Amino acid sequence: MGKIKLFIAKLLGINPEMQVKSLDNNDHNELIAAKDAEINSLKNDLFQYKQIIEVIPVNVMFANLDGQITYVNERSTQTLKAVEKLLPVSINKVKGSNYDIFHS
Repeated sequence: MGKIKLFIAKLLGINPEMQVKSLDNNDHNELIAAKDAEINSLKNDLFQYKQIIEVIPVNVMFANLDGQITYVNERSTQTLKAVEKLLPVSINKVKGSNYDIFHS
């Protein structure tokens, strides 16, 4: 190995004698299958959590870091209908509004 390559390897903290294992198609397919299974499991979990939040008998709203309401569950919608006259926006516009609408 040339002196320049050795210098660069040491500079980067890489063992210049390290051998990199080449992956064949079977290895790639196994990795892809494992990641697909992991993604599908996460999708199923998220679906179940969404279903739970939708039917839980508690008011639930989500907002992003900018304060924009991104989710309102059914229970929150029912609760807000009872006080809709007091809100500065209609119930249909709560999602997408800033949560400061409840502070005005």
